[in-house]
Amino acid sequence: MENEISSANVTYGAAFAVHELNLSTGTGARAISGIRRNLGLTEEELPGQEGSFAEYKNLQPGMYKIGVWLESQEREPESKDILFAWNQRDVIAIADTKFIIGKNTGFYEMIPLMTAEVEVPYGYLAIILVDETSKTRTTIAHVKELSRIKDLPYPVPIVYDNQNHEIFGSGGYNEPYGYANSGTGSRAASSLDKFIGFSDPIIQQGVEGLIPTEGSIIAYSVTPGQYKITWELISSDNNLTNDGFFIWNGNELLLGGKRELCTYQVTSTRFSSGKVTTEIPVSKNLCFIAFDTETKTGTTEIRIHRIERIGNLSGISIFPAHVSILKNPLSMATKAINSYRHNRMGFPNSQDIPVPQTYSLESWNLEWQRGYNWYWHHINLDGQDDSTLNQEKQKFDMTTALANEEFKNAFCQAIGTAGLEALAIFNYATGFDETAAQFAGESDEDLWAYYLVKALYALAAEIGKRNNIEENILTVIIPGAHNILSKYLEEVQISGQYSMQMLVNFLLRIKDENYLPPFFQSPEMSQQLYDLWVDSWGLD
Repeated sequence: MENEISSANVTYGAAFAVHELNLSTGTGARAISGIRRNLGLTEEELPGQEGSFAEYKNLQPGMYKIGVWLESQEREPESKDILFAWNQRDVIAIADTKFIIGKNTGFYEMIPLMTAEVEVPYGYLAIILVDETSKTRTTIAHVKELSRIKDLPYPVPIVYDNQNHEIFGSGGYNEPYGYANSGTGSRAASSLDKFIGFSDPIIQQGVEGLIPTEGSIIAYSVTPGQYKITWELISSDNNLTNDGFFIWNGNELLLGGKRELCTYQVTSTRFSSGKVTTEIPVSKNLCFIAFDTETKTGTTEIRIHRIERIGNLSGISIFPAHVSILKNPLSMATKAINSYRHNRMGFPNSQDIPVPQTYSLESWNLEWQRGYNWYWHHINLDGQDDSTLNQEKQKFDMTTALANEEFKNAFCQAIGTAGLEALAIFNYATGFDETAAQFAGESDEDLWAYYLVKALYALAAEIGKRNNIEENILTVIIPGAHNILSKYLEEVQISGQYSMQMLVNFLLRIKDENYLPPFFQSPEMSQQLYDLWVDSWGLD
């Protein structure tokens, strides 16, 4: 149990750490405003007049014991000096001088050694001595011990460095917070949309009636998960209904907070919300957007004090069209191959597989149009305008999407069905084979299935990139894809006595049991399929 008390990283005011930490409210103590500014605290969190502190920034997360004794001249009945600990989550009172109130000996009175346990979840602790109301008497805190005694009663949080950010407009880092504001240097709302990657006016449309005209963004690159955000909103706008900030969590635009939250006056013109904690799911990048409304009066600033990952996503919000649209590129590819093989080439087929009437772009145009209209024009699968698709069209992380049960099941059914249809088109039987089942897992069924599905997505992507209107789709693209698939399936067939039957069984398991093979879950492999899927939506 190592005593860390002499290893302070920073001392401020009447403070020094050698064999123990000494903090004083006497000569050398600093105004409380400077202490709050350095520690990122408000008057509500840390009351008082003056004091001193020490910071410990490289502690191992855990439960710590603090041992301290006080000597003090404080005698005022309405005042006391207090020793606090600040762990970046809570301000905890450790000791105070209330036990000597009323003693008028004229000398320093001693308060014997006392101990307290505090949580250190982020590897940081500040120990602060504060004179609560008067500056007439002196208290000295002798902090003898700061020792880790056990683990936290919960998993150690993952905290992102809030200095590692990207700014668009007006913003930056002012220890200990990152910030963005609607002041000088802020950008038009249309530019904010473009920065995040929206091709439609998502930010310009606003949320809950707040319509931005300008603002700034502070963005953080984070991994998908459940997050706890500690933030503070500062505003000088006199109208309580104006301004605020939005949060883009990679999936939807959320209202983070409004000007009306800023009820605590910090200067003659500026008001603060105080620190607020919000928990949200994040599917990719995390953006905080400080905005000004149509009135353009005053300045509003969002300050990000801490970004803490507290858990994994149990699922993400996937809009209905994401699920419905999954099968369209694969249906387009199988229809194209089916029509070419049987209408153009005249191959016979003993399998029960419907064949398009003609080998023409119109035969699979509906499948292509659904993806194109959804992605580019917010037209749903019924052919109707649907404003809820504004956010659906934004790209998302495939690995994150596959963590959603509904999306994963739809994906399995789409790829399993398309794979079996492709085998039937090439005249391979697609029924379950009991004999082949005895050898399940002994070959490369997952690789065979993946590259079969990828070949179908690749064909859909080539058709999409030509918006299903170029003649070479019929003369070059589809014939080339047919030859690749034909040769590939022949290689699978000859690789083992039951190889093709094993592939069929594997595809049936994917389709009927919603089984997602590990190979498909690989971020690299799933992203390759997703990129081809995006290409299938075409160009506007």
